[in-house]
Amino acid sequence: MNILAICLELKNCKGGPETGRPYGKTISGRENVTMKEGRLGYNSYNKRYGLLSSDLWIDTGFHCGECLEVLLDDEWVQTRMEMNPAREWYLVGTPYCGDLEYIRARIPG
Repeated sequence: MNILAICLELKNCKGGPETGRPYGKTISGRENVTMKEGRLGYNSYNKRYGLLSSDLWIDTGFHCGECLEVLLDDEWVQTRMEMNPAREWYLVGTPYCGDLEYIRARIPG
């Protein structure tokens, strides 16, 4: 499965208490998928959360609908970045909303 197909599958992931389904499933068991891992950080230049490794940007800023995995209860779960009507960034199917700094995350790449 290529990176585009994985992202399309991730984009459709939904889960959490409101759906009665688990938060998500990991893709770490798939073959030929290299993941770039870091932590979320706010990029004040473009007003978006991006992915940092140490103090270097892996991804300078996620747009609404972009797919990623985050570490939740010691398990990687699929999610996507969105913004709510209060203009707060949140991760779909997770309890993370508002301040997303330092959340461990990874993206295909």
